[in-house]
Amino acid sequence: MSKRPTIILFIALVILLMEETLVYGGEIKYDGWFWESLPEEVKLGYVMGLIRGVNFIVEQHNLYLRRSEDAMDAAQTCTEKDRAYIRILLDKVSETIGEFAFSSPTTYGRIRDGIDKFYKDERNKSIPIVDSIRIVEMQVAGKPQPEIQGVVEGLRRRY
Repeated sequence: MSKRPTIILFIALVILLMEETLVYGGEIKYDGWFWESLPEEVKLGYVMGLIRGVNFIVEQHNLYLRRSEDAMDAAQTCTEKDRAYIRILLDKVSETIGEFAFSSPTTYGRIRDGIDKFYKDERNKSIPIVDSIRIVEMQVAGKPQPEIQGVVEGLRRRY
């Protein structure tokens, strides 16, 4: 599948969000209040663009890391100790970046519906949309309700 539609959708989303900031002359918070202001047809595109955009960035980062490892292997000047240290560093960076990827085995529509349900609770309105997607992913993955509730309560305190 071509990456072009994903990139175009991601760029369009970024432009849309930048335009809102310029038009309203201030900071836009992408939380439950913002989510509820979106028309239904835009919500699906928002979810799709956000998830595909983040996953594309993670995929490109991992490709860069593989190229870095190949270049390191080809270099004659690296000692074995240097190579081991660099591999540990690259693994840690890759692990951290990988945590940002969305991996829910569901549809964009189901995620949109889960976000709608999540924001029905007034206490969740200040939580960013990205975090609401993480909560929906936990629900879809069948995580225990006490674990999910603990994360939600932590987010409520944070925001």
